Amino acid sequence: MSLSLSTGMALCLMGFFTAAGFAQSDSLLRNSGDCEYDTPDEMIEGTSLDDRLYKGELGIIASSDHLTTCSSYAGVWAEENNKEAMFRALQARRVFGATDKIRLAFWAGNHCMGECLTAETLPTLQVDATGTATISKNEFIVDGKVHKTLKPNAKHVRLSHDTKLSGKHCVWVHLVQSDGNQAWSSPIWFVGKASQNAQ
Repeated sequence: MSLSLSTGMALCLMGFFTAAGFAQSDSLLRNSGDCEYDTPDEMIEGTSLDDRLYKGELGIIASSDHLTTCSSYAGVWAEENNKEAMFRALQARRVFGATDKIRLAFWAGNHCMGECLTAETLPTLQVDATGTATISKNEFIVDGKVHKTLKPNAKHVRLSHDTKLSGKHCVWVHLVQSDGNQAWSSPIWFVGKASQNAQ
């Protein structure tokens, strides 16, 4: 299945929804560390998922270490349906985790989930998702806190949110379906130009 994002980038959602069970926790996919996003001074480093995301090296997938084949999926957006493109997408953190075969794309301006961006203000956040049931809630998470909640109550949603944020921020999306299944995007790390110039 393909999706043309407003970024002009055409990506394919791989039929690689790898199922491996769900252990009531998010798994973390470590990147090669190309993101130069520093943890904001006001954040205290810890061991929670929110704390670790601020380091700018992680994407989100869902998986576990047991052998069931349901309710744990790693969604990967890749340019082509082959092994090389899939691994490049994993390294770029163009991934999301879900507890069902939910399709989720998240971007800001010309930047997909998993990317770092620098601009005067954070561009409009956009979500394109298709659920396996009605999507009852979409949360835009900024720095570990819910910034905006939308309740679309539809199976396919295209949503946007203008934050007008400046400074440094880690932003991602959390979807909840009416049947309790959920999906989490990898973050977009934003550094405002004023913050970058102050360093």
